[in-house]
Amino acid sequence: MRLLLTLMLALLVAVLAACADDVDDQDAAVDADDQTEVADDTTADDHADMADDQDMADDDHSDMAADDHADMTMELDDETFLAAMIEHHEGAVDMAEIALDRAEQEELRQMAQEIIEAQEAEIDQMQAWLDEWFDGGHGDHGISHEEMGMDMDMDEFREAEPFDLAFIDEMIIHHEGAIDMARAILDTTERDELREMAEEIIEAQEEEIQQMREWRAEWFDS
Repeated sequence: MRLLLTLMLALLVAVLAACADDVDDQDAAVDADDQTEVADDTTADDHADMADDQDMADDDHSDMAADDHADMTMELDDETFLAAMIEHHEGAVDMAEIALDRAEQEELRQMAQEIIEAQEAEIDQMQAWLDEWFDGGHGDHGISHEEMGMDMDMDEFREAEPFDLAFIDEMIIHHEGAIDMARAILDTTERDELREMAEEIIEAQEEEIQQMREWRAEWFDS
């Protein structure tokens, strides 16, 4: 009889222990579910915050781009345009001549040669107009190098490494300055000759910018 009671007591203890384990497992599962839900909520909140931050960054970038464009807006008369664009073209020729000596890529050297030939011809034409229409011009055109996309150190540019990347980056900025000025003169000039040249500058330099961006992506993965 005593043996039977002992066995029954042992069985009861075992059953109670099993029940306790089931309860612990259920509690653990609930805790895991709660933690998963909290993690999911946290992740969702983090993603939402990141998205908001990205939207703010995009807005800031757009605002900065708009401000930069507004800063580059200028009103030019014909004399000022000619004087400024002659100086601008001379800067591009200087950069291109350095590229003939330093550029590693043959395509870049070819573009540099084309820039020299095209812009020297335009310099000659613009100087002739300046002499004819304005008796040589008034000298100081009053447009800053920053506005013209020429705010660079030529000594640093000459020694830049890798040079091809520096040339692409600086010439894109330089071309954008010329395009800004060409668009500005289209709004004010009444001379067909200037309108035609401005349109040619915009078309040619936009094509060169696109080409240089493609080379930049291909050669420098950026």
